[in-house]
Amino acid sequence: LLMTFYNRLDTIMIESILGGDEGKRQSGIYMKSFRLLDAANQIATLFSIQLIPLFSRMLKFRENIENVVKLSFTLLLTPALIVSISTIFYAEHFFEKIYTGDTEGYQILAVIMNCFTAVGLTCIFGTLLTASGNLRKQNFAAIGGILVNMILNLFLIPRYNAMGSAISSLVTQFLTGLLQVYICYKVFNFHVNKRLLISLFLFIAGLFFINYFTLNLTKQWMLNFVIMLIFSGLLAFVTGMINPKSVLRFIKYK
Repeated sequence: LLMTFYNRLDTIMIESILGGDEGKRQSGIYMKSFRLLDAANQIATLFSIQLIPLFSRMLKFRENIENVVKLSFTLLLTPALIVSISTIFYAEHFFEKIYTGDTEGYQILAVIMNCFTAVGLTCIFGTLLTASGNLRKQNFAAIGGILVNMILNLFLIPRYNAMGSAISSLVTQFLTGLLQVYICYKVFNFHVNKRLLISLFLFIAGLFFINYFTLNLTKQWMLNFVIMLIFSGLLAFVTGMINPKSVLRFIKYK
């Protein structure tokens, strides 16, 4: 419920702060992007539903959960990063296709879709906290997210309209997601996986490189997008973010 508050407050605050017809117009522009994020978030939510019984069983029998968390992280964050970063480059094309030529507000999509990656963190580490019964810590993180979201919206919406709310949402989602990561590392005494962090950094940098050089590779943006997806998938294997053994191991754990 608390997480729903800081996820859904944005449109209400846009209308309340800006007021009148402009408030409604900016809220509508924001929702054009948010509904696409909301659809993507369903993937992360469905993934987290699969993790709850898995985490609960392993915690009950005192099994080592660190490797499963790592597998979950790579399996969910890899596609989330591909979607998030590619949207920065292809947001205008997505809007033109989905909204039949209406590209107003595509810049908001380029910002807000990166919340998908942050939501992925919450769906993994927040689910782990739920499965372990650490709801108090999780609630504190969610309450902090509400406060941060409201303060940022009050400051940014009057200056940047709907874009201000998108920035607020992005900051809030990453702060709460990273806070839950930190709490899990403290509660479960996880080790800092330097190899995973290096792979993650190389993967993110590689995604920006691939998107930049494939964006105008041909005159057909959809073909460029497919080429980008192919190379991004290969990059995931090259950097070690995803490998067949990890997928098979995850299925085995389930």
